[in-house]
Amino acid sequence: MTQLTTAKPSAGVGVVPLPNFLIVGASRSGTTTLHGFLKQHPDVHFFAGRQELQFFHRESEYRQGLDAYRRLFCDWQGERAIGDVSPPYFFHGITQDAQGRHRWDPHDDAPARVAKHLPAAQILITLRNPVERAYSQYWKAVRNGKETARTFREAIELELAGKRNEQNSALCWIYKNRYSVHLSRWLALFPRERVEFFIFERWTKNPAELMQRICSRLGIDASFQPSYEPKNSGWTPRSRSVAWMTGGWMGRTSLGRRLRHANRRAGYPRITAADYRLVAEALSDDRQRLETLLDEKLDLWSTPL
Repeated sequence: MTQLTTAKPSAGVGVVPLPNFLIVGASRSGTTTLHGFLKQHPDVHFFAGRQELQFFHRESEYRQGLDAYRRLFCDWQGERAIGDVSPPYFFHGITQDAQGRHRWDPHDDAPARVAKHLPAAQILITLRNPVERAYSQYWKAVRNGKETARTFREAIELELAGKRNEQNSALCWIYKNRYSVHLSRWLALFPRERVEFFIFERWTKNPAELMQRICSRLGIDASFQPSYEPKNSGWTPRSRSVAWMTGGWMGRTSLGRRLRHANRRAGYPRITAADYRLVAEALSDDRQRLETLLDEKLDLWSTPL
């Protein structure tokens, strides 16, 4: 197993290294929880300003150059593991041509940019049951005032009918859960031994084992045990109108934040068996390809949790 080799700085020497590991996704699959676990480790360093840097897929930030990215880690104190947690890297840059074949846009190709600038980085990817993840993504879009479909089924049927596609909508819950499409890009750019996969439904039952695996991979103390608290639990809006109103700039004001908080209702309705089957069938071919890529069966995704 390849391990990180970041050296401790000599006294008085302050050359800040770039990240040597990235959690690139998938969003709604426990990335915030992983970040919460790892940032407690004394030998792990993250940018303190925000969790998701998104440097390699936001053109406005990428244009500023690698020195601007490096400056985000300027308070580094010699930790061996330096991380970037940016789930949007997982799928950005992948589009389709006129024949429906997938291609990678060089102006938005996060995986290629990461490979160019951080070729020795460890790539960590957590994968959740794609049907459950699609459902969670739908509700996140609802509470952020972005989802116009009144039900999850309506959103899926719009996509299946071709009225939503990745060329004209960010609300493509099937496309975003075609894991094999997105993972094939990362595996084409990074050696398999530097790409580690974690199955959400497994590691959430045994987070201590997960931490040991990650720490061993990063070459840091694997005996360290953080406080294991899940983060970023889902919620639904009491009012879609309020969600829509506070989904943009208003949500960043003090009034908008108060309204948004008052509009929260913990959790969201359980997905129906019929909706689960609809999405699972649409993704069945992709799951087969994913099992081949990972060389493991994913029968635990066969039924709703």
